[in-house]
Amino acid sequence: MKAITARNTALKKSSFRARLGDIATIRPGYHFRKKIEHNPDGDICVVQSADITETNRVAPERLVRVSGERIKPEYHLQTDSLLLKARGTNYTAALFDIEDIKAVAAYHFLVVTIQTDELRPDYLMWFVNQPQSQYFLSQVASGSYIKALSHLALSNLEVVIPSEEHQELIVNIDQLIGRETALLDEIKVKRIQLIQEILNRSIEQ
Repeated sequence: MKAITARNTALKKSSFRARLGDIATIRPGYHFRKKIEHNPDGDICVVQSADITETNRVAPERLVRVSGERIKPEYHLQTDSLLLKARGTNYTAALFDIEDIKAVAAYHFLVVTIQTDELRPDYLMWFVNQPQSQYFLSQVASGSYIKALSHLALSNLEVVIPSEEHQELIVNIDQLIGRETALLDEIKVKRIQLIQEILNRSIEQ
């Protein structure tokens, strides 16, 4: 127990804090002037809210394609960029970790690209999605009817950056929790199906 406590203390001492705006670039997604419609011959993919999975990843099979001739390269997503929902009541982050495709995020996202090797993208996603971070973002969002999060407001989020080892540990545990939750949900569904099957058999004549 003493060894574990000492290790945790050492990990805490190695962490530091930084404003998100000082360690990452933040910009809005691309603003399409017309409705986004799928073009099978399009050369660029568009990430929209419906393309985000329950595990906060972008599902490539859901993406629509458009012609990207008018879209400036500065809007192209880099691998491991974070996409934050910028409107509504929650501002959860998703990770764009798809390689070898050209894509842009729709305007209702804020795109965060990390500019330091000391911060893992998957850890930053976890940190942004924590209740304390979400509370801060809800407080700095503006708007009377539909609240919106500006890139300037997001830049003031203070990020705790532990050692790379500690970041990896947090990410691994969080992924295990996600898998456990998914398995428990699947077991629950199977149990209900089994009970329904037994009940249906009980009334068969």
